[in-house]
Amino acid sequence: MNEFKIIEKYFMPLARMAQQESLGLKDDCAIIQSENQIVINVDSIIEGEHFFATDPAASVAHKLLNVNLSDIAAMGATPKYWTLAISIPRESIVNEDWLKEFCNRLEKIQNQHKFYLISGDTTFGKQLTLTANIFAEIQPSQTPLRKSTAQMGDIICVSGCIGDSYWGLQLLLGLPLNISQADKTYLINKYHYPQARLELGQLLINYANSATDISDGLWLDVEKLCKYSGICGVINVENVPLSAAVRNITAEDKVIKSLTGGDDYELVFTISENKLEELQKKNFATPITKIGYVKHTTTNQHVEFYNNGVLLHTNHKGYNY
Repeated sequence: MNEFKIIEKYFMPLARMAQQESLGLKDDCAIIQSENQIVINVDSIIEGEHFFATDPAASVAHKLLNVNLSDIAAMGATPKYWTLAISIPRESIVNEDWLKEFCNRLEKIQNQHKFYLISGDTTFGKQLTLTANIFAEIQPSQTPLRKSTAQMGDIICVSGCIGDSYWGLQLLLGLPLNISQADKTYLINKYHYPQARLELGQLLINYANSATDISDGLWLDVEKLCKYSGICGVINVENVPLSAAVRNITAEDKVIKSLTGGDDYELVFTISENKLEELQKKNFATPITKIGYVKHTTTNQHVEFYNNGVLLHTNHKGYNY
């Protein structure tokens, strides 16, 4: 199939709910208007770097959008539109069946969160590369959540569980783990299908002082948040939530690997004690856990991880290009 047939058959249907903005994907640009603050991000995923050639097309689509939506969630924004750039190797896994499965999952995620494709680019190259650019909104009266706005006295909290995706990847790479098949399936599924915490982020914008998503690893992402805020974070590792599947792993380095592995796409945020009490009264599905607090720093040390009172050290704090 050529570029234009792919666009007409697979990508134009994804834009049908935003005809006014996308111009039906018949022009080279899209047009959007808004009275709100516009939050924009862009991320790429590359075969062999962020996903395997053998990964299901639905997983590739799911990861592409949720990796981007996770950044949107961390600012408390609501996605409205997105653009897609795809570079397809002429000799690759991408065929009509792959494209159908890929676009079906994209459409499912679009409908779930009510944001829609409005523009894009389809090319052919040497490596399967996908780039999503998401446009989200925040009301004029709201202040976007940022990494640089943690405050003294804040509590540090995290959503969900940490480390699942890392251990799922290790299983796919062939690491033998003495856990049940059900645990293995769970961990691999968490690697293939990360879930952006959009609803939580949209709630946190009214309560939290700062936030970021955990893409590079809890350790490194907390360190960046605290560095940009000019404070020091103290994390009690025994409070960091681990799933039952990870708790069943017996590897000696399990805790450090879980803290630094990355690809969790959970939210870590800072919040005042009284606001945390208000937040905990809300009825929302995503579990949140208090894992530490913020203190002054007079050195270049911006985060301290303690395991039952013992200060931890590691040379590898997370994924670093």
